[in-house]
Amino acid sequence: MLYFDGPYTIMRAFPESSMYTLHLPFSSCTFPSFHISLLKKYNENNPNHFPNHKLEKPGPIVMPDGQDKYFIKKIVDK
Repeated sequence: MLYFDGPYTIMRAFPESSMYTLHLPFSSCTFPSFHISLLKKYNENNPNHFPNHKLEKPGPIVMPDGQDKYFIKKIVDK
């Protein structure tokens, strides 16, 4: 079974060698360049065709003490 992750933004294309460099998350330890044979076009889910395939956004992480924990997206001021 093949597993695909993403979608990711293409940062650079090298058509002469069929290679693409993707914008991967900072936590990834993967080299960001891939041959076209390893990539697949992203197709967004059509809820009219596949209503049960809608991905829900995860809620907060509940700590053992019952407190909700959220992750910071960005710092806007110091």
